Amino acid sequence: MGLLTNLFGHAESRSTSFILRWAERQMKSLRYVREMSTECMFVAFIYGLSTFAKRDLKEDRSNRGQGAGEDLTASNDSALFELGCYMYFRIDMWLFMTHPELRKRVSEDFLCRFVDLFTQALDIPNVADLVDQRMKKYGELARSGAEIGEYHLYLTQLILRTEDNQKPRPYDFDNEPLIVSADQFRVKFEIVSWDAVGTPGLIQDIEREIGLLR
Repeated sequence: MGLLTNLFGHAESRSTSFILRWAERQMKSLRYVREMSTECMFVAFIYGLSTFAKRDLKEDRSNRGQGAGEDLTASNDSALFELGCYMYFRIDMWLFMTHPELRKRVSEDFLCRFVDLFTQALDIPNVADLVDQRMKKYGELARSGAEIGEYHLYLTQLILRTEDNQKPRPYDFDNEPLIVSADQFRVKFEIVSWDAVGTPGLIQDIEREIGLLR
């Protein structure tokens, strides 16, 4: 398994996050797997996604001390859901443009696994509908030729709404007031930093491994 591990490292998490624990457990179980599959790729995708929360937890412990709570903005399963929707959209778009013959196979498998996993993690019944809403909005932005900052704006607002592990909900992208908080610029900075490094790294790894699925 070479996907993402060199890019994101192997830091263990003590978080109560279902997704972080699942990702670490699954990566260990696939340690000696040599045959690439969409399942392996999905596990690596979630493991890489989980490091967004791990980095946030590490920085918060440094700033607030070991006694701080762990379910902070951008470090909980609800925030990972929002980031995961965005990352899934980016991967699906990349497959559409570069590997259309594999898009259906990879994207549909990822989507089913993503919905199942986050239904368990979030314990809500409408995960599929929420993913569909997020994907439609990002698709609208893509078709309109939006700049990357517009994606980051919406993603920042969605993640800010997950503070204290509040569950994701349907979001009126055009009419809801923007949240302005002390965490706003930190979360946006984390998203911009992630998108500059994490997204290209993920796509590069998938590009390297995807040939094994042919």
